[in-house]
This record gives sequence, structure tokens and C-alpha cells, in this order.
Amino acid sequence: MGSAGMSATATSLRAELRDVSCDHSAVARAAAMLFDAPGHEAERRWLDFELTGYGAATTAQRLHEVLGLEEAHPLVQEVAAYRSEVGVRTDQQPEEQVFHFFVESLRELADAGGAVERAATTPFVELAFEVKGYPRTIEFPRDVFHRVLSGFAIALERRLGALP
Repeated sequence: MGSAGMSATATSLRAELRDVSCDHSAVARAAAMLFDAPGHEAERRWLDFELTGYGAATTAQRLHEVLGLEEAHPLVQEVAAYRSEVGVRTDQQPEEQVFHFFVESLRELADAGGAVERAATTPFVELAFEVKGYPRTIEFPRDVFHRVLSGFAIALERRLGALP
């Protein structure tokens, strides 16, 4: 794809990301093709994780190692910021705030967010975890999945805007 075509596609994807009802997975897949070019390996690797989820990779390594970047790289900082949400641990007394890194794929996050919006009657959602040494339940604001997806959209829009 030539520079003009790449720029037009990036502009179109950036506009799509501004629509809160966009399909983040579809936009990420389209953007990944733009980042197949040499010099954009980090963005491509990031989008691959966003599409498939961070899963076990984040339990074995720290985020910057998973992404193959230096710890201070701006992309590492952005991903950590939008995927880390503060919740309240509800499986013990007194309750305490905890930071949780959402490892799910974009599709899983969108599906979970839709299910919560359709079913929730309170401003909070309680999520259960079955990981040894981790809180069993954490309560988050009901829009937690939307916030993660919005953070992703902002990060991707920024990177698309930097393309030639």
C-alpha cells in the first residue's frame, strides 16, 4: 500500500474509533495491516495481543517484556494505563482498593461490557477470579469495560495519526 493509501486508511480508521459503538476488534485488525510495514513491529505486536488477549503472557512476564519494549516506552505506559483499573476487593474485610490488569481480548471486553450494560441494575459490577493468590471478587464501576476500550481507541488513534 502506498503512502497516500496508507494515510487515507489511517484517517478512516481514526474517524471510526471516535464512534463509541465501533467494533474495536475490526478496527484493530484493519490497523494491524497498516503496521505490517518495517519499523512498526511494536505496534503490530501490541495489536496482536489486543486481538487475542494478554492471557498467560502477562502472568509469566512483565508488560514491557510481553510487548518486547523498554519499560519506559510510551506504548507500554499507555497499555498499562488503560488496561489497569481500580476496583474494590470484596472478598475480605475491610475492603481494599486493588489494581487489576484486564487481560481479555478486545472482543471479550466488548462482549462483557455489553452483557453488563444489558443486565446491570447497579452502578457496579462484581467480577470473580479463580487465580491462586489473587482476590476472589473485585467490584468495579459498571462502565469498566467501556473505559478499557476507550483507552485502547485513544492509543490506537494516536498511533494511526503518526503514520505518514
